[in-house]
Amino acid sequence: MDNPFDDSPFEDSANQWRIPEGETPHEKTVRMLQGIGGFGVLTNKELLTLAYYLSDHRDARHSWPEEKLVHMLAELFAGHAPTHEDRENLHRDLDAIETECSRLAAPFPEDDKIAANAVRGEEIPLPELNKTVSVECEEVRSAFEVNLKWQQCSCPSWPNHRSKLKHGDIRRCCAHMAVAYLQELNGDGIEDCPPVFKALMEDRVRRGRSLDPRAKWKIIKIKLRPHLAIYGHTDWSYVFAPEAGGTFVRYSFNTVEKRWAFGRPPDFARPSREFLIKGDGPTPG
Repeated sequence: MDNPFDDSPFEDSANQWRIPEGETPHEKTVRMLQGIGGFGVLTNKELLTLAYYLSDHRDARHSWPEEKLVHMLAELFAGHAPTHEDRENLHRDLDAIETECSRLAAPFPEDDKIAANAVRGEEIPLPELNKTVSVECEEVRSAFEVNLKWQQCSCPSWPNHRSKLKHGDIRRCCAHMAVAYLQELNGDGIEDCPPVFKALMEDRVRRGRSLDPRAKWKIIKIKLRPHLAIYGHTDWSYVFAPEAGGTFVRYSFNTVEKRWAFGRPPDFARPSREFLIKGDGPTPG
């Protein structure tokens, strides 16, 4: 990997994530971290997204947490491609940043009166298309064949993790299948597709991630607005909530600690939170 920080002006500093008294977190940087964090060790795509964000936003380089992040990533990229151990260490640092932001966050009002039992989860079926798409994989410098009719991929991990799931189950979608679906969505090859499905495929491709087959992936409607809930596997659950302009933003919720990551809840936080905690029954398949 290239080093985006060849001209980094920062000297060595202690890797302490307690925010200095009197400072506040840099809003734009925290929003960016909220968008890439929460899934464990970063993928290469997520790491580069973070690195180039920090490299490009020099106006925030003397703000918390960007100043220390810039220094840390400059060291991480120095002279070699980041290893898995490097990315594990970065994951722990991002967790520490998230915890500090949550500690500082002001309480938020919960004024929505929607009953939790009024929110129901609906399956998100994978579209069936009579088409096979070749998808390049940068990590192995090879291409895999994605069959969108049978919803199968020729990548080595697909048979072990997804082949036993029922046809149409969205969890059959690996990272390469997400690329294939997004290509069809962008080329108008899929009609009558929920906007949240496209938002999900865009998110997976941008991060270089598959859909976790161990989690539950459901559409929930709150005041007739579709949200995407991802829950039931780890302490962290997620909701893609609709925002102004037709976009979706991912929010993370810790079901054990009962808190939103970074202290940032979506609109209609109460019904989203209750659904992520209680769910709606066992995972199908």
